[in-house]
Amino acid sequence: MDHIDERMQHQKELAERRRIWEEQRKAEAERREREAKQDRLRDYLGRRAEEWADHTGSLPSDATISRWQEEYVNEAAAEQERDRAFRQALAEDIAGS
Repeated sequence: MDHIDERMQHQKELAERRRIWEEQRKAEAERREREAKQDRLRDYLGRRAEEWADHTGSLPSDATISRWQEEYVNEAAAEQERDRAFRQALAEDIAGS
């Protein structure tokens, strides 16, 4: 009976370690995704500011940068919605086949 209890305890410990590992892996993937999004936004704003400076000879105002950021976020959200709608339509097509 002791051997069975030990084995059950070991299986519980393994399951708990796996759960913790999966949570850490998910958190790390989410962190990397957030950083990638921030990098893309920073690159976009940097390009826009450079284009602005090349065109006007001055730096963009904070209001202009905020407007660009809002435009970028809105476009990213619209793109995500288009992707979601496409995947949903594709899944419906597959389910209907």
